[in-house]
Amino acid sequence: MAERLGAPSAILFQSGPAGRLRALAGVGAISDGASLRSLAETLGPSLTVLDPPGGTFAAGVRLGSDEGALLVFSPESPAPGGAWEAQFESASQLALSLVRAEAHGTDRLPLLHEVAVHPGGFEERLGHALQRAAELLGLDAAAFARTGGGQWLPQSVFDPLGRVFPVRPIPLGETFCAYTSRSDGPLALEDAAAAPFGISSPMAYIGAPVYVDGRCVGTFSVAGVAPRREAFSEEDRSLVEGLARWVGVALAGRAAARRRSARKANLAAFFDGSPLGMGLVQVVEGGLSFLAVNEAAAQAFGSTPDVIVGRTAVGLGLNSSLVRKWVAACETAASSRRSRRVEVEIGTTVGLRRLVTTVAPMPNTGDPRFTFVVEDVTGQSYERKSRAGASLMDQAPGATFALDLGGVVTEMHGELSVRLGLEGAVGQSVLLLIEGVPGALDALRSAHDGRPASWRMDIAGESVAVHVGPRRDAEGAVVGVVGTAVPAAGGGRPARGAILRHLNAEIRSPMTAVMGYAELLDGGSSPDEIAEVRDAIVRSGERLLGTLDDLVDLTVLDDEDLASTPAPTDVCVLVSSIADAYRTAAEARRIDLEVACDLSETLLLLDGALLERAVRHLIGDAVASSTSDRVDVVLSEKVAGRLELTITGARPSASALSIGPELVQRVIRAMDGTATQHTGDEPRWVLRLPMRHAPVVDLEAAGRDGARGEAPAMVIAEGAR
Repeated sequence: MAERLGAPSAILFQSGPAGRLRALAGVGAISDGASLRSLAETLGPSLTVLDPPGGTFAAGVRLGSDEGALLVFSPESPAPGGAWEAQFESASQLALSLVRAEAHGTDRLPLLHEVAVHPGGFEERLGHALQRAAELLGLDAAAFARTGGGQWLPQSVFDPLGRVFPVRPIPLGETFCAYTSRSDGPLALEDAAAAPFGISSPMAYIGAPVYVDGRCVGTFSVAGVAPRREAFSEEDRSLVEGLARWVGVALAGRAAARRRSARKANLAAFFDGSPLGMGLVQVVEGGLSFLAVNEAAAQAFGSTPDVIVGRTAVGLGLNSSLVRKWVAACETAASSRRSRRVEVEIGTTVGLRRLVTTVAPMPNTGDPRFTFVVEDVTGQSYERKSRAGASLMDQAPGATFALDLGGVVTEMHGELSVRLGLEGAVGQSVLLLIEGVPGALDALRSAHDGRPASWRMDIAGESVAVHVGPRRDAEGAVVGVVGTAVPAAGGGRPARGAILRHLNAEIRSPMTAVMGYAELLDGGSSPDEIAEVRDAIVRSGERLLGTLDDLVDLTVLDDEDLASTPAPTDVCVLVSSIADAYRTAAEARRIDLEVACDLSETLLLLDGALLERAVRHLIGDAVASSTSDRVDVVLSEKVAGRLELTITGARPSASALSIGPELVQRVIRAMDGTATQHTGDEPRWVLRLPMRHAPVVDLEAAGRDGARGEAPAMVIAEGAR
């Protein structure tokens, strides 16, 4: 259970006389049993997140009808969202089965506890569970089988006489497991011949579905070659259901452990081969001790790793002011559990260097240790700000990523990935990003062969240098690729290729429209036709001017220079007019472009010009890149006081080839809002802005005041809210 939840420590309690809890089992570093028991007694019947001393994350729940309690501990909070809560629910159900097994006096339910404490690995424990289940139920065989792809796929079978279960895959429809996998609980048949399923073998069967992350992946079943004389009891059903639940939790735990192991290997590969300076320090008696540094970090300090590792900051000759700043940043990071950034100057053998270091606490139970990323910004303008809640890897300069052997992105971190709009690339093929890039495929092949390589490319308006190397498993076999991307020398401004692609999309289309509409004007045109053509030309001209403004803003201005000037704006009318400008392009691609406004009030106080520029890019990208037959634009107020604008359809591969995403982020930040790109089956952008209602002028009251020959005094009231 602890492995499944990513928690190094867990303790299971059983209720004794008068509901008093006693420790039944535990794993990890658990020292003060009395204190933990007091903590467990505060739990309720649903998941409770606790705040024990020491800043450790803790959560727990009371099991059953006050039958026990489950507590888990972790150095850091799990990822937000419902996935972890669902995993905890699954683990707590298994914990309840174990508590009941301990309390039950028969020979069946204690098997759950017996399996849980078995010293072997998963396969040995599963084999033991299958054998003991068959023996306790008086049947001939037991099996755990996968049920994917319409096949019954045996994974582990106990069938000593070989008379019950086949040893090869068979169609799922020929088995009782087909019905078990679609049920919510155990399926029990004492006499298969009397069952209405049309399946004659085996003659006795009891099975339960195995769930992983809410999805049925297989069945745990016990069967016999002859009908069973006695009916399966509720206790028999509980036994099989509990064992199926244990298999599901164990499978999920193994998958989670593999993910953590892969991430650990990724981090090690990032560390060793990264052009970013990375390391590990320990705070000791108000000073710093360097536990590890990579080559890039050592170069930033003007030294080599073998000189730095194992020595203190004082021993390396770093001045006391630098050490105090670094220690203070570490202490603040430890107390807030967030990364901190510090800027220092140090003297090295190559002269005075200006370094910016980002530190973050490393979860452990010993002395305080901190990972760090160091940048040499000597002679550069450095304006980057820490992002609240972001991890060290996400705040690190540049971008770090990992690929599996098929080229699918499994991890993406770093500020450069955010700036390039690539934080949503996880789960996508890297081929979408490197198609046609000289040297990229050859570099990936070299990494697959175990050799580091690099290439240079332009992406999202920026020139970057990409370095890749092999990712190896514990046996040294290459199992993927890890890499880093850093701004290339002279690549601080939008690259020529990205600008040309942007100009092609944002200038050629409206210019073509202007020329086409101009040709429609002749001596025989009616006034209505002339007015329609004039309006189309004006809209195209405004789009051209907007594109020029976008290019200037992106290449010249900083975020602070994008000043927001709020004014009363009808956001639904504004967004609808933007969509109208792209409707012809949408119809050409046979895409339905629909706008829905679910706002009770649409007159808001915001900068309509800035919002128009952001929405224009997103709708244009969605129309150009959508792989479905519709693009939806929805305005709503899902959270009180926050305007939410959702635009579906823009694919990341297309967005990464224009300068729009970065400009959208900058524009929305200037309006005190957020812009988030979501990928997956339904790619979309979600913009969230403060919802300030514009004041309403009562003209009727003003007219009454003016009737007396005086200047009318306008009556201004706040909006309906």
